Amino acid sequence: MCKLVLKSSSNDTVKGFDGVHLVTKESGFEMWLGESKFYIDGKQAIRDAVSSVNSHILPQFLNAEKAMIFGHIGTDIPHRDDVIKLFKSQTSGDELVKKAVFPILIAYESAAVSNFAELSDEYIATLKSEVEGMRSYFSERAEGITLRFQLIFVPMASKASVVDSFDQKLEAFL
Repeated sequence: MCKLVLKSSSNDTVKGFDGVHLVTKESGFEMWLGESKFYIDGKQAIRDAVSSVNSHILPQFLNAEKAMIFGHIGTDIPHRDDVIKLFKSQTSGDELVKKAVFPILIAYESAAVSNFAELSDEYIATLKSEVEGMRSYFSERAEGITLRFQLIFVPMASKASVVDSFDQKLEAFL
């Protein structure tokens, strides 16, 4: 479920988890409760993402999230009865957290991307080093948090140019 459908106006930010995805496994399913940050500063994005996830798993917040999502569970999803049970108000949020993976998407302005004009071994090495530094920074910030994370880094040359390009493409639909 894309939480964009629950926004009350186009300029609102998505509250709570940015996306809720069911991932089927051989032994059941996982709930992927996504968080995304689209920032200039990747480290600030990481700090805010960790803070968001920490606040999203607090009982009061998690109960509100479950209530919001409960009525939007599709009729054709695998394991539907178990998913509905997981999102019922009577089910402890701890049960949802046990089934959860938290994908964290960090889109950020990258020195590596902006400093190279073409693909090269030096670019690849620089980008790998930059992303490993971001991964280490995330590990430091999330130390002591016993959740399962899936990190997704999207380095870009310029956030402003991505936003401008996206806005131009959307003008046709406004």
